[in-house]
Amino acid sequence: MFDISPVQIMIVLAIALLIFGPKRLPELGRNLGSGIRDFKSGITGEPDPATTSVTHAVAAEPMPTAEELIKDAAQPAPVGADEAAADHRATASV
Repeated sequence: MFDISPVQIMIVLAIALLIFGPKRLPELGRNLGSGIRDFKSGITGEPDPATTSVTHAVAAEPMPTAEELIKDAAQPAPVGADEAAADHRATASV
């Protein structure tokens, strides 16, 4: 029904190059490939091997407990040297 020749493919690629430019065309290709890969893994249910290594590396880090997070949030931030020097000058001039 549709007969696509190499000449027609070259024409479409040339038009895409004119529209998007040489800087954005590789980015569009990467995004298209990533989208197709995500769609395929979503349909088949198989995880992508490139992303599973990243998720395993993130999962290897221990998650802080709620108590540790509360303790870290309750501690006041240390006063910077600039603020301490400005306070010292303000009290010294009074």
